[in-house]
Amino acid sequence: MRTIGGVLGTASTLIYTAPSLTDVIITTLRVVNTGTVAANYSFTVAGKDCAKLIPLQPGTVDVHIEGQPMFLQPGETIAGSASIAATVTITASLIERDAL
Repeated sequence: MRTIGGVLGTASTLIYTAPSLTDVIITTLRVVNTGTVAANYSFTVAGKDCAKLIPLQPGTVDVHIEGQPMFLQPGETIAGSASIAATVTITASLIERDAL
C-alpha cells in the first residue's frame, strides 16, 4: 500500500501518474480543505471527471473512493484544481502491482 497526495492549484495540478508496466488500484481518495475559507474543487482519474466544482468548507473532508476501488493503467493520472490555490489537498491510497 502506498499513499500519495498533493496540494491543488487553480490550474490543473498533476497529483500522480501510474508508472509504466504497473497497474494501480486506488483504494481510497480524500479531498480536504485545509484553509480558512470555502473553496470549490474538481478532479479527474484516468482523464474522466470524478468531481466538478464541488464546494468544500474549511476543515472538512470529502471521501470519493472507499469500498469501491478505481483502477489506473500505466500512464494514467490523477489531477485536480481548486478555486483557491494551496487550500485543497488530495490524498489517495494505492496498490501498485506489475501489469498483466
